[in-house]
Amino acid sequence: MSDEPDPRYGAVAGVVTAIGSLFMFAVLIGFMFSLSQVSAGGLAGALSEFVFLTALIAVFGGIITLPVIATIGAIVGYGYEWYLARR
Repeated sequence: MSDEPDPRYGAVAGVVTAIGSLFMFAVLIGFMFSLSQVSAGGLAGALSEFVFLTALIAVFGGIITLPVIATIGAIVGYGYEWYLARR
């Protein structure tokens, strides 16, 4: 990316950030729910629960919320870079 503000790059960065935050949220939720299995002594059960919950949240959460989150991220990223370019 160049040092000059470009609204198109801002829109792409906004979409990438939105997708990344959605999947990081899924990983954190999966991790928190699998902690109960670790404290019970089942490491293999905790790992399988983590993978299952993370995939479930990422797939179905992504299908439901990704169109909205990606659109908002693109608009905000575009607007921010547009503001920097006009400043």
